[in-house]
Amino acid sequence: MSRSWPAFVAKEGIDKVPIVGYISQHIGCIYAMRAIKETSKSAAVQLKDRIAAKAIDPTSSVRPMLVFPEGTTTNGRYLCKFKTGAFLAGAPVRPVVMH
Repeated sequence: MSRSWPAFVAKEGIDKVPIVGYISQHIGCIYAMRAIKETSKSAAVQLKDRIAAKAIDPTSSVRPMLVFPEGTTTNGRYLCKFKTGAFLAGAPVRPVVMH
């Protein structure tokens, strides 16, 4: 898979979904179980470390991270409150809108 494909944070169990799970495992996604605070905190630390590593050295082998700051999907009518995990590294953020 292309090294330029971004990894992302996904709920635990996505790695078991056919095709999507295979891809998410091979691009180095971070998995978190929202109901268990320890896994959410661990995912936030991993996310912060990866974003910081890529910000320090953009040529590093660390994949870029695609982050959905709402931490969930919506019905498309409004934005949800952003979670802090995407911003903890203090690195520049490139906003993208998907329709």
